[in-house]
Amino acid sequence: MIRFYIYSKDIFWQEYNNISIIIFYTSQQRQQQERERDQSRARKSTGKPSTATQYWLDQRWRDAWESKVQKLTQARGTRAIAWSTPWGTMTQGLREGLTKAENTMATLLRTGVIGLKDWLYWVGVPVGSPRCECGWPRQSAKHVILSCPLRTNREAMLLAAGTENYNTLLSTQKGLKAVTQWLISQNVLNQF
Repeated sequence: MIRFYIYSKDIFWQEYNNISIIIFYTSQQRQQQERERDQSRARKSTGKPSTATQYWLDQRWRDAWESKVQKLTQARGTRAIAWSTPWGTMTQGLREGLTKAENTMATLLRTGVIGLKDWLYWVGVPVGSPRCECGWPRQSAKHVILSCPLRTNREAMLLAAGTENYNTLLSTQKGLKAVTQWLISQNVLNQF
């Protein structure tokens, strides 16, 4: 068991298995620690790698991430809007004016990680099949929003959104607001 008792700028005292250890830092050691901490914070705040090695690691991570997303979407046959949006695109403005429930629904729709039978079946939840109650082979968000005959007032939602294109619905502020309000009113997911 480790217990920390005193921590000041130049003294660090800890107890390890009932043995007290006191470490004295010199001014130079303390300054070096502060410089390293400040450099780390600066690197984190810019989000950009500061060395060639960090750049290489960052690029390798991005490539691995893109490869994984591509494999998963090929296996499933669809690609969520959030994964199709270019990497550096700022999307915070899409959610302005949304309530907490609408914001949550927007995240679920844009990532494709939503509690509809298609996704639940794909991740291994025992729902029987991905089939929609209307008989369509997959109860996906796209199907529910654009074509499921069990849903009402779809035309009013599409008119408010100003488009019938699924990608545009989830990529514009006007479309996202209309579709999230409509889905919540349809009681498609029990959590809303």
